[in-house]
Amino acid sequence: MTINGLKYGYSATGAHVTAVGNALVKRGFGKHYSVGPGPEWMDSDTENFSDFQLSLGYKGTAPHQDADGVPGEISLHQLLGKLPGKATSTVPPFPGRSAFAVGKSNPAVTILDGGLIRKGWARHHAGAKYTPGPLFSENTRLNVRDFQRATPSLAGDADGYPGPQTWNLLLS
Repeated sequence: MTINGLKYGYSATGAHVTAVGNALVKRGFGKHYSVGPGPEWMDSDTENFSDFQLSLGYKGTAPHQDADGVPGEISLHQLLGKLPGKATSTVPPFPGRSAFAVGKSNPAVTILDGGLIRKGWARHHAGAKYTPGPLFSENTRLNVRDFQRATPSLAGDADGYPGPQTWNLLLS
């Protein structure tokens, strides 16, 4: 997988690979390292990243399934708080409208929830005790709708389902 010009997964090498490994260890996902993270992507990096993906709600650890251990843009952004490389935006790419169906769990919803909370649009959740999670609930939809209604450029389409513009405005 190549993200912003940097390769991740098997045959990837560089300081960015070490940075991912160090971030995994810092977050408690380093149990597969027999020696600390290094600049060459190893099986241990894949296993640790898969553990991290599973913690985000991804399913399936086989190649090309959600928790295959290879960083994607959303999971890498969640680990590092940004996407390293050529792009300058700290907003992860919009995952597509299908990620936001009521009752569906998706790691992108955790990112969306974080933006709603940071911007003060979480009144339909359980107040100050609420923590972001992967489930797109009716309460999440209502919070998105409230944000859309209050944002002039979004007010005409305040259905509570984020599109690219809602995503970018909430996360910027």
